[in-house]
Amino acid sequence: MIRSKLLLAITLSFGAFTLGACGHQSNAPVTAANTAYVVLDGEDQPLRDDFNRDRGFVRLMFLVDPRCPECLRGIEDMGQDVLAKLPKDAPVKVYVVHEPVIGGATRDIPAAAELLHTTLARQYWNPTGDFGRQMSKTLNYWNGHRWVYAWDTWLIYSADATWEGASPPQPAFLMHQLGGLDNTKFPFLDSKVFAAKVNAVLADPKPTRTSLEKPSQLVPHFSNDVENDDRWISRQPASAESRSRCCCTAIGAC
Repeated sequence: MIRSKLLLAITLSFGAFTLGACGHQSNAPVTAANTAYVVLDGEDQPLRDDFNRDRGFVRLMFLVDPRCPECLRGIEDMGQDVLAKLPKDAPVKVYVVHEPVIGGATRDIPAAAELLHTTLARQYWNPTGDFGRQMSKTLNYWNGHRWVYAWDTWLIYSADATWEGASPPQPAFLMHQLGGLDNTKFPFLDSKVFAAKVNAVLADPKPTRTSLEKPSQLVPHFSNDVENDDRWISRQPASAESRSRCCCTAIGAC
């Protein structure tokens, strides 16, 4: 009897220790302050107003699916290599636009947001996926055959950038983790390089913009009705390694 009670006490103590250890693994608790999100409407509000209200700040915009492993790794890298190393008073604002490309949902946003380990970021949810199609045209994500849907994309905007038209302005610099794009024109994500670019934009209020083609050089406009337009593609993994990490099927974009 005494032995049974002793075993029970040890088991309960071990269980309590295990639960406590698991709960301690997160560096930042999930709170309303860093996981609240707002839903974008058909005119990209309130992101558009937030962007213009923050003129004077260097602005970072991350387009992600909150469920995709590659996006999550990119978010964590941004948190560790970029945001964590900024001075506390750095004039930087961060917008994270979540898109349901491979089934990501609002319930996935808190865990994704926590990977940034910062309260600098504002979280937005685009349930229709329209923002990714819009940004594809803005960034000229045309691979010679099809439009590549804009997600897993990481953008830097200079302090003087203003969102004047229907679409967001072109960024000062961008990186991505997509297959199907020319990596000489659109560099593949390296968070340390991205951090250096952020610091360069902070040091220069009017940096030279990336070599994106002008809107007039885009191929003829295609329908935004993705379900009936087979010239849209989502991410095509750049390698067998990335295929094993993230199997992507798009929001009706293939």
